[in-house]
Order: sequence, then structure tokens, then C-alpha cells
Amino acid sequence: MKGIMIKELFLSKKITILGLVTYLIAFIMFALVKLSILYGNIGKLPENTIKTTELTLYYIMPLGLAFILYASVMTNNTKSDIASKWNVYAYTLPLSEKQIIGASYIYNALLFAAATVINFIVYFIALGLYGDKFDYRMLFIILGIGALCFVILGLNKFFMLLFKGSTTKARTVLCCIYMGLYFGIFLCIGQYITHFYESRGYKLDDQDNWPPEASVEFEKHITRLGETIKDNLWWSVPLILIALGMLFYALSVMALRRREK
Repeated sequence: MKGIMIKELFLSKKITILGLVTYLIAFIMFALVKLSILYGNIGKLPENTIKTTELTLYYIMPLGLAFILYASVMTNNTKSDIASKWNVYAYTLPLSEKQIIGASYIYNALLFAAATVINFIVYFIALGLYGDKFDYRMLFIILGIGALCFVILGLNKFFMLLFKGSTTKARTVLCCIYMGLYFGIFLCIGQYITHFYESRGYKLDDQDNWPPEASVEFEKHITRLGETIKDNLWWSVPLILIALGMLFYALSVMALRRREK
């Protein structure tokens, strides 16, 4: 399995290096903005504007860089494996489907762990540059971003294996899934808002608009719901995403078929 992981590293090194260069450039840009706040033109703006800028960058820097790094280091080499007929050779090895797929997942899990350490360090750097109070929930949000990238990786690997390396078919199905989720989520949100208003006795006016007080009550409801999730259920997001990653690992193992003997 160690040899398979080295193979994964060799195939993904160009994409990884490109991603790391992008990550480094973005990191330098965030540092330059801070220098501009201290000594440059941004520091000449009104104080409220500077505070808003710093607060925005406090969130964007660790979370944006986390997404770049996770997406860069965790790669899917399934297409290259199929194009080079790697699986034909892999079938001659004393390895099961679980070990073949597992080696790729272990490789990406190790990179996930390394990227997480770096992203945590960057969060503390962002805290020193733009923030003034440590928020442990930011660490779990970073983990959630990493887990989401891991899930997307697993989903891509599964469909690439299912369609035997056909990028067109895999991307078409994934596009349909993502679009279905996008419109499905918005449809569910719309139905939820309608149910919320109707359950509280609000009705549409002659222009099919809800009364202003209904929107105000809904905003308060969403704020309370968000605070509840943030304070009590923040841990569930990474847990759910990691569970999905494990599911796609099992599906990828099922999608890998040995040659008939």
C-alpha cells in the first residue's frame, strides 16, 4: 500500500505544487492588506471602514485559504490510473479492492491532516493580524471545509470509477447532482418560509407579498436558529461530512471490479 501512496503523490505533484503556489500568493496578499492598513492607503480610510475590513478579512483569510489548501492537496488520480491501465496491474498485486481504494484514501487523509495543521496555524496568524478574540468554533468550521473537500473528492472518485475514467460522464452526473441539490435546497427553503408565515397566521396581500412584520419575525427566528446551531450543534457539520466521506469510500470499493479470471 505504501507503493500505491507514492504513486498517488507522483501523479498529483504538479497540481499540488500549483495549488501551494496559489495558496502562498493569497497568503502574501492578506499580509500586504494588513501592512496597507498600518502604513498605507487603507489606513487613511474612516475608522469604521477599517474595522469592517479587518473583521471581514479575519473570516475570509483562514476560511478562504483553508479551501484553497484542502482542494489543492487532496486530488483524484482515477482518470490517470485508468488511462495508464494501472488497475490491470493492480489486480496482479496481492491486494483487495479495499486496499487499493484505501491506499488512495489514506494518502488523502494524511494530506488532510497536514493541511489541517497548516490551516489552524494560519487561523492564529489571522487572529493576530485582524482579530482580537479566539473563537474555537472557527477551528471546527475549518475542519468542516476540509471534510467537505474530502466528500467531494470521494464523490468524484466514485463516479470516475463507475464510468471507467470517463470525465465527461462523471462531470455530467455530478453537475446534475449539484444542480439538483442547489435547486432542491432553495425549493425547501421557500416551502419552509411559506409554512413559517402561514403557521403564524400571515397572509399574502393583493400583490402576493407577505406583510413586513412577517419578514421581521422570520429574521429573528433565523437568528435564534443560527445561534443555537453555532453554540450547540457546530460539531455535527464535520461529523456528517466525514460520515459521507466514509460512505463514498465504500461505494468506490464497490465500483472497482476485478477482471474475470
